[in-house]
Amino acid sequence: IIEGAKSDSLVGCSLHLCSFVVRWTQDVFQSQVLIYSLCDTSHVALYPWQRAGFECTSIDIAPCVLNDGINHVQSNILDIHSLPEAQFVLAFPPCTHLANSGSRWWQEKGANALEQALFIVHHCIKLINMTPGVLENPKGRLSTHYRKPDLMVHPHWFDALTTDNNSYTKETCLWLFNGARAPCSHPSMEPVNNRYILDNRHNNAARSKTPSGMANAIFLANFDYGHWPFFYLCSETSLHSSRFFQPL
Repeated sequence: IIEGAKSDSLVGCSLHLCSFVVRWTQDVFQSQVLIYSLCDTSHVALYPWQRAGFECTSIDIAPCVLNDGINHVQSNILDIHSLPEAQFVLAFPPCTHLANSGSRWWQEKGANALEQALFIVHHCIKLINMTPGVLENPKGRLSTHYRKPDLMVHPHWFDALTTDNNSYTKETCLWLFNGARAPCSHPSMEPVNNRYILDNRHNNAARSKTPSGMANAIFLANFDYGHWPFFYLCSETSLHSSRFFQPL
C-alpha cells in the first residue's frame, strides 16, 4: 500500500464484502428485525443495518432532521422503559461528564454531573436488557465507575470499510453485552489525517458522530448471530490475538 494513500483495491474488496452481506441478509430475513440506537440523531450506526433490510429506530432527546427513512423517537431516554422486540441495541450515552478530554472541568462540575451521566449509562444498559448490544463511550470515567471496556478502538482501524475518510486516531471504548461480538479491524493504512478532530474541535455533533467504518464493522460482526459461512468475525481468541478477519 502506498504510504499516505488509501488502497483502492483493498477498499473495493471490503466494500464488496459489505454489499454481499447486505444482499445475503435481505434474502435471509423476510420478517422485520428491530435495531435500536440510543442517544443518537446521526443514524450513522444504523445505516448498514437499514441497507440490509432491518427496521431501525433511533431515540434521543433532540429532534432528528434527517429524512433517511429511519424512525426517530424524540424523548428523554430516561422516559423509555423498554425496547419492544429489540434484536440488537446500539447505545451512545452522552460523554460530556465522562470523557477524559473534559477532565479539567470535572471538579468544577461536581459530583452531581457524574452521577447524572452514570444514571443515563445504566439506564441504557437496562434497556439493552438481555438483547445483544454495544455501548460506546470515549476513554474516561466509565472504566472506573462501571467496568473496563471490552475493547478500545480507533476510527482508522476500520478505514477500509468506508469511502469516508476515517484514517485518523480518536480512541474510544466499546462495551459488549449478551453475546454481541467485537468488530474486527480493516485498516487500509496507518493513520495519516487527524485534521478531522482539529477541524471539528468546536463542533460537538461532528466529533461525536460514529465513524462510518466502525459502524460497518459492528454490523458485519453481529448481523448474522453466528451464521456467517466463511469467517468467524471475532471469537474470544481473535479478540485478544488479532484485529483481522480469521478464516474458519
